[in-house]
Amino acid sequence: MIKCSSAKGADAALAFDLKKLGDNSVQIRRAPKDSQIGEAAAKEPAALTLKGLPFKATDEDVAAFFEGYNMVPGSLKFQMNEDGRKTGLAAVLFESEEDKERAFKEKQKQEIGGRWILLNDLDVDDHAEFESYNPENKNVRCGDSVNEDNVDRCVKIRGLPWAANKGTVIEFFQGF
Repeated sequence: MIKCSSAKGADAALAFDLKKLGDNSVQIRRAPKDSQIGEAAAKEPAALTLKGLPFKATDEDVAAFFEGYNMVPGSLKFQMNEDGRKTGLAAVLFESEEDKERAFKEKQKQEIGGRWILLNDLDVDDHAEFESYNPENKNVRCGDSVNEDNVDRCVKIRGLPWAANKGTVIEFFQGF
């Protein structure tokens, strides 16, 4: 969700509905007045981190590990150090909260390449910037601060590419 400075600003943001961002058509809708912020929609993606990966683990290794758990194709992100080498930490998206929970329960401490993999929850918003993810940096998500007093200034964005981040959204609304 994006919180605009005014209800008039939210109305103006609606003009960007179905604008192309790469190959995606981005949907802009009014934030529902009766929605519970933070409530998961039926098929909203969910994310996990993987800790303890072998440094030589590949996309295929992780895809095989989560086979049958509806991992979102292309969502795997390995964290790299300053030298561009893998740190043993990665993040992945699942098609739904239910898929993520099932993977968490059934794959916790299972092995990839002879190493136990520790799984932890990750906010989907943090997945977008995972390569530079720092757990010490707690960003405030717009959805966490939407309430009855400011919901008329918010719009919901759907259809962003998985790799979209704050900069991508700012660029998308350029000229707004």
